[in-house]
Amino acid sequence: MTSDQVTALATSVGAFAALVTALIAWRAATIALRQLKASSDESRERSRPMIGVDLRPSRFANTDFVVSNFGPSPAYNVRVSIEPPFEQMTGDLRDFGSYITRRYEQPVPTMMGGSELSNLIGSLSLGDQPQIGSERFTVTVIYGDKPDRTDTYTNTYVLDPAVVAMETKATSSRDPEVSLVKLAKAMSDVSAELRRSRVIADLHRLGTTTVSANDGQN
Repeated sequence: MTSDQVTALATSVGAFAALVTALIAWRAATIALRQLKASSDESRERSRPMIGVDLRPSRFANTDFVVSNFGPSPAYNVRVSIEPPFEQMTGDLRDFGSYITRRYEQPVPTMMGGSELSNLIGSLSLGDQPQIGSERFTVTVIYGDKPDRTDTYTNTYVLDPAVVAMETKATSSRDPEVSLVKLAKAMSDVSAELRRSRVIADLHRLGTTTVSANDGQN
């Protein structure tokens, strides 16, 4: 092999090595960029607002409709829509739902991280009779992560009041909440008995008036 051939071979090997080095560097840079992007996305996901909606049992056998920001940062321009509308439902969902509809007619400008908006949506029971209703409904929440953004995120939730109504728990007979529920039932029974007594009294008075009128005619 001549010296020129050796030189040419060395040049080729050097060029190939440089190419391999460049490819390795490009591959390393690509992986680093992907990792950086993934880290950035993960950090953004951890710091983003997260609006959730659920039904929660509350004191005195009631149920609350709660909109929460579970994320660490504020949510902006929060829009809440319900389908079907509460006005088309029955029982407490229709009656109490109208207040929720009015509350969210306009977007909520700001919800800080960790904050909640709560509304009474119905009573789990009065005595042994569920009052809240059983219609499922869908809540869609659209919100931004900056004051000038309105549709960065969209979350949809299907809520079923029956799931809350079927909750079971053990309570002491001395629990004030239990006493109040019993009192509400007792007052309902008293009210029904008073209405019954009033009807009987009215019928008795009507009968007495009729008898008196017949005696006058005789």
